[in-house]
Amino acid sequence: MMMPLLGFAGGSIAWEDVSARISKTDPEIITIISKNFAPDRVGGAVRIGYSVDPEHAGERLPPYDFNVTRKSDLKRYTLQITESSDFQYSGRYVFTVTETTDKK
Repeated sequence: MMMPLLGFAGGSIAWEDVSARISKTDPEIITIISKNFAPDRVGGAVRIGYSVDPEHAGERLPPYDFNVTRKSDLKRYTLQITESSDFQYSGRYVFTVTETTDKK
């Protein structure tokens, strides 16, 4: 089903909300991230627009992007969490971390 791109936009989301949502189906990934990184309190997500789905307008969807600090060396990174390719069956997520020049 094709959806108009104009109905999607960026939206902020709290780490607390993302971690609670993901923990329902994939608590291990939150444990791994929390053990190694300190995410900023607020990050970004895809926001559903009213024109796409009035019933779910305003909801935030993956990918979730957060600036994080690695606990071992205090370097700054960008964390992106997405649904795995088999998410509909497994409920699992994957994440990538890339070094950033953000000095906070």
